[in-house]
Order: sequence, then structure tokens, then C-alpha cells
Amino acid sequence: VAVHPDYQRRGIARQMMGASLDMVRRQGGSKAILQVDADNYTAQRLYERLGFSHERAWTTWRRAANATKLPPLAEYPFMTQRRGNEWLAEYHLAERLFPIELGGLGWLRPLHASQFRQPIWKQVSDWLNFRSLERLIIRSEDESEILAALWIENSWMGSAAQLTLMVHPDYEGYYDEALLNTAVRRLGTAQALTIEHPVDRAPTNAILRRYGFAPRREVIHMRWDVR
Repeated sequence: VAVHPDYQRRGIARQMMGASLDMVRRQGGSKAILQVDADNYTAQRLYERLGFSHERAWTTWRRAANATKLPPLAEYPFMTQRRGNEWLAEYHLAERLFPIELGGLGWLRPLHASQFRQPIWKQVSDWLNFRSLERLIIRSEDESEILAALWIENSWMGSAAQLTLMVHPDYEGYYDEALLNTAVRRLGTAQALTIEHPVDRAPTNAILRRYGFAPRREVIHMRWDVR
């Protein structure tokens, strides 16, 4: 919702939000979701009074294509492409890190198995539209679990490669750096890199800063449930 500055503080935003939530109820919806800038406290208070609750805060980071290339790490854990039959192990890692009650993988990306086990028609569509998705993973020693994963999404029309990072909490500060280092060395001088990551994952956010990523926007995801 947005109100022209000349007409703010007249209750217009509250009325518009109220009408929208009434429509959700009438149409049988179960919830409504929104993003609000983390420093927009006035809007946050309005949404809270309307019954919205905070899900999670996220930062959008971007690394310019001309940023300094990083040297390799002294030691890398073994990483490889994810096999098709490992989709469930990767899904379980995501369930732990991005539970559905906290909104899932980010804005308009609710956690769902289809994001990990893509049907043939989706793979064909990506190929026809010059989209690619690479999944780098780090397995446990017995290969029963996936402990870290990095998605690298590219499209012909995109201005930057989109990263999605998942790291088991016991390996934050190590596996996340290894995966990000690999992505930056491979792609960082040729194209920009972007990633949306939760504010509460402090070790990874510190690595992003060290690797030349700059925060572009911090938003809070909020949810309203029909009662």
C-alpha cells in the first residue's frame, strides 16, 4: 500500500488495508503476506495493529561484476553437483533452515518439494528460455546428509546471477565461505551476484561483507492469518 505524501496521516492506508483484508476473507483466503522496509516503523506499527505478525527479516546483497577477485581458500571441503536422487536430503536441510512458518526461502518463495525436484516440463521450459540452475552441495562423510548447498541461477535476460545459500548451523562460517568463494572466483569478475539472506544468519552475512557484497535493502516479511 502506498499513499501520496500530500494525503498521508488521514487514515487512508488503514482503510485500504482493511478493505483488502475483508476481500481476502470474502474470497476464502487463509492469509495475506507483505514486505515492509525494516526502517519504516510507522508502516510496521500499522500492520501490527491490523493483526500482522513478523515472519523474518531479510537482506538483499549485491556484488558488482568489477569487484576485486578473491584468492582461493587454503583448503576446500569436497563439493560437487547435486545428484537428482538427493533432492529429499537437500529439502530436509531447507526445512531446518527455512521452515514454512517463517515464510520459506524468501519473498514469494514458500518452501515446497517442487523447488528441489523439478519436473521434466520445468527443465524443458528453463532450457527453452535460456535459464539455468546449478546446485553445488557439500555432503556429510557418510553421504547420508547434505550439509550445505548453493544454488546459482542464471537467465539470458538477467543482469546478475542469483544465489541461494543453505548451510547447516554447525558448519556456518566454513562451508558457506567455501561455497561463496567458489561462486565469486568462477563468476564474480564476469557478472554481478545477488543473494537474499536472513538477517539472523550473522556468520554468513559477515562473510558476504568480506567478499564484497553490499546490502541493498533490508525488509521484514509479515503475515496475517484469517481468524
